[in-house]
Amino acid sequence: MNFHAHFEEISKIKVEHADTLDDVLYRIGEKLALCLRIERVNVWIFKNNPNRIECIGNYCHQIKGFTKGEVLLEEQIPTYFSHLKSDQAIRIKNVNTNDISKELKESYCKPIGIQSIMDIPVRIEGKLAGVICFEDLKSERDWTNDEVNFAFAVSQIVSLSIENQKRKKYEKGLEKALEEKNTLLTEMHHRLKNNLTMLVSLLRIQSGNIEDKKALNLIENFENQILSISKLHEQLYVSDNYLRVDLSSYLNNILGNFKTTSRQINFKTKFESITINSTIAVPVGLIINEIINNSIKYAQSEHLEILLESSKDAASFMLKIRDNGQGFDLVQEKNNSYGLSLIYDLSEQIDAKIDFSSDENGTSYVLEMSL
Repeated sequence: MNFHAHFEEISKIKVEHADTLDDVLYRIGEKLALCLRIERVNVWIFKNNPNRIECIGNYCHQIKGFTKGEVLLEEQIPTYFSHLKSDQAIRIKNVNTNDISKELKESYCKPIGIQSIMDIPVRIEGKLAGVICFEDLKSERDWTNDEVNFAFAVSQIVSLSIENQKRKKYEKGLEKALEEKNTLLTEMHHRLKNNLTMLVSLLRIQSGNIEDKKALNLIENFENQILSISKLHEQLYVSDNYLRVDLSSYLNNILGNFKTTSRQINFKTKFESITINSTIAVPVGLIINEIINNSIKYAQSEHLEILLESSKDAASFMLKIRDNGQGFDLVQEKNNSYGLSLIYDLSEQIDAKIDFSSDENGTSYVLEMSL
């Protein structure tokens, strides 16, 4: 018998992604029954209980059927169990006369008609996990050394098949947990966005009763700050990436907040494709929000124009914002402007460097930070 050829044939059994362990054990059992000319091949596993062994796959050549689930307990067959745990091959020529099988003879062998058995240890991750059992129903049999060596080699394939299925099950568990986590994150960002939008609506309702222009401007500024945060959460739950944010999309969303203001603003943008960490996106958005508010505050021209550019290199990115306003006094603004203080504080919070200049031709800001 050419065991090498049979082993190669069994080792080439393809384990497709959708296959269950039952499918794999059926095909292996089918090949083994044919090449060893036996009727039954079954695999038994201890399943984390050394006193209990369970059949996870039994191929019967006579009916080309597959069963599983039978259980044997050590308390019922202690002698046989002691030999199983020896981690050695068991060769039983005749189950009716062998001392190892005497406990199995009436309860297991006789009802099926088993005459001869060869048990080979199955090891998983270096530990004894069970046995692969070869059963001859025709007559007693002297199991040769070649057959035993062949069976040991096949037990490695069985072990790999079991490990592979365990890995697939573990991966599916991880995929399910990740899917549940993503669902929760999506729901969280969606609810945050809705709550922030509701807060803006409440501010707008309250502002209808306020006549003081300075107070109205302040409320409008708060609305835009809240909306800039809301836009981030909206972008996060729409995308499938909760760790990185497309900067150009986020900035365009923020600019959209100012289209509802009474002031006509002409935005000109020139954005490179840049993704930033979502944890720094809110501070960046608030900085841009304050810069635009400052431009609106100090611009005297009816035709306010604001240019925004982004660029990057291997380690950092840069945002440039420039308006065509009348400019302001830098020293006075540093001492009296809440908006400018907020810009500085937020830049420091995310380790960003910010420079700006202002004159009668307009004000420009340059924000630079690591990717």
